[in-house]
Amino acid sequence: MPKKSTTPTAPAPTPTDDLAPVERAARPPLLNPQQVAVQLGVTDRFVYEELRKGRLRSARIGRLHRIRQDDLDAYVEARLG
Repeated sequence: MPKKSTTPTAPAPTPTDDLAPVERAARPPLLNPQQVAVQLGVTDRFVYEELRKGRLRSARIGRLHRIRQDDLDAYVEARLG
């Protein structure tokens, strides 16, 4: 019976393997409206109103809103002028 090799084989590459680990870790998290409200010091209702009016960008995942930190920063900058 032939002897099996004990050297591990590399896993198949994934689409994000070309990104450096630092780049993957540096991606901003997605925030929910409650987290945005805490950061801005406003109510959840105010955040949902801004989302509804299109003033604050979000991604819809099912029925849930998720806001990128970059979009929140752009919203604040636009309001500060």
